[in-house]
Parts: sequence; structure tokens; C-alpha cells
Amino acid sequence: MAGQGGAIAGGCAVLPDENCLALTPTARSTPVAGLTGHEIAPPGTTGRYKAVTRWAMLNLRRQTVWSHTLGADVQIGRKGIEKALSHAGDTLLSAFPAIPALVAHGTYVGQPAKPHDAKDESTRAWHLLGGIVHINGQNVAFVVHIREAQNGWFFYDLCRDRDDGTG
Repeated sequence: MAGQGGAIAGGCAVLPDENCLALTPTARSTPVAGLTGHEIAPPGTTGRYKAVTRWAMLNLRRQTVWSHTLGADVQIGRKGIEKALSHAGDTLLSAFPAIPALVAHGTYVGQPAKPHDAKDESTRAWHLLGGIVHINGQNVAFVVHIREAQNGWFFYDLCRDRDDGTG
């Protein structure tokens, strides 16, 4: 696990994942954020995807978040937001306002079984942080994939934990 501080650049993506199964019972029962699910636009609303996209680009892009677990700043980038949105269903769209809290307070759950950019020499390591977001009365598990670059910068992807089989 990394422990160097400094300026970090990054992105965010939403992909299916099951790594929150490794969270401790306390981490699985203590949400890092609480949302109604209607912070940006209500689920099922026409134009919701566009509204979340606009909100994320205005409110998340270029935001720097200190990850207590990694001991580093993580900056959210445009490419990562776009990647996250390309995989987003209603639950993930509802979770976008919790991205900073997941990065800041996520619990270390390990490294991915299959590294994403295995051929990319700019990647030093991948780290997984898991966390619960309380959305409209339900606890939903998410995983943040954080890529540690050779230059010490971190890039992250937000993922929904699919341990319930529903995605």
C-alpha cells in the first residue's frame, strides 16, 4: 500500500466488482456517506444521465480528495468521470455525490485479482478501497480501484460491489 503524500491526478470509472466482500463487518455496516438518491435528479427521471454528467463535470472534475488510507491526494479527472458514466445504472448515478467520501474514507480491501493495465509500464500497482454508501434507506457497497502510477500519482475508478448478484 502506498504512503507517499503529494499532488495526485486521477479519474473515475464504474465497473462491476465483488471486492467489498473483504470489508470488515464494521466497514460493511458503517456508511462513508448517506444520500437520498435524489441529490442530482430522481431515479428513472428522463435526462438523469445528462444531469449527473453535467453535475459531475462541474462539481467533481479537478476536485482533490485526501485518501486517509493511501496517505495521498487523489484528483478526479474528466476521463475517469466519463468512464464511470459509461457503466452507470440508476444506483451508480445516485452514488456520484459520494465519490469524494469513498476515496477519503474507503477501507483497504487489497489488490485486484486481475490487474487492469498489466501491460502499461506507467502503473506501479493497483489498490482497492471499499465502502458503504447509504442510498435511500439501503446500504450499497462500492469499491474504488486506485491505480498508483510510477510517478507516485493515483488514478481511481468507482465500482459497485455485486455480491448480491443484482449488479
